Amino acid sequence: MDVGGEPILFVKRTARPAGPRQEASNIRALARAGLSAILPVILDEGVSVGTMVLKYAPGVDLRAYHHEHWGQTTSVAHALGIALGRLHVLDYRSVGGKLPVLDGRVLRLMDDPTTAIADLGPGERNVLAIVGGDRALADLAAHAGDMWSPRCVIHGDLRWDNAIASRAEASTVMLVDWEHAGIGDPAWDLAMCFSDYVAAWIAASREASDSEVSIAAPCALGDVHSAIGAMLSGYASSGAIVNPGDIERLPYYVAVRLVHSALELSAGYERCPRLGVLQLQLASNVARNPRTAFLDLFGILGSS
Repeated sequence: MDVGGEPILFVKRTARPAGPRQEASNIRALARAGLSAILPVILDEGVSVGTMVLKYAPGVDLRAYHHEHWGQTTSVAHALGIALGRLHVLDYRSVGGKLPVLDGRVLRLMDDPTTAIADLGPGERNVLAIVGGDRALADLAAHAGDMWSPRCVIHGDLRWDNAIASRAEASTVMLVDWEHAGIGDPAWDLAMCFSDYVAAWIAASREASDSEVSIAAPCALGDVHSAIGAMLSGYASSGAIVNPGDIERLPYYVAVRLVHSALELSAGYERCPRLGVLQLQLASNVARNPRTAFLDLFGILGSS
């Protein structure tokens, strides 16, 4: 809805009434715990028909922002780190048990009970076939879920599309789409952010130029290093700590997220598109050599 050409409301609809209900519960619990500055404002909740009305927040999601401003994104990366750090340092006891405890099923690539293989399209089945035929990815699919280490409140689905940079000030970021939030592993939120940076770098490469999927704006690996450094600086400024265990799990979680991304790219295709294949190749390389991969991709020392 808009008034005088300016939107004032955002209406979110889903096919599952439980989705908005859980998201609204999560947002309200986190707002009571003091995180209103990084949360959307709920105006109305029509859970019986799977809708939720939110106050419109003028801004642009980080995918669009990075596409338009690549190479000048350290300020928004720093703001993203601040927002995520504020979430991760929150004492989850302050939400009064209102958030679910997440079990790490998002890491189970091949046996997620919420996903029926028969419901997948040919492109997505092609991705799973590639995963099953690659030793490193098959091992990752079998064991990644065992790494899950829940210890704080996480967003759970922190892709660029779910972070909104303010139009007035790029140093302010709001996080949206809280349906998957809960007590979980902070390394998963970090991995989702990291993987979007490296996915943009892959998409801009010459090798991906024949992809059926649209290509992002040009970006260099040095830009990825700068953005990740700025994000981690903002994260630390909020009092959040990336501990040795997080560092050990992060490369594997990034690899999992790259596989997820390849699955998403393949929806509606007869086979995995070229860009998805490149993401799977990189995921395999990361899973095989996590320490080297993290140093090369993010300038971060990974697991030994």
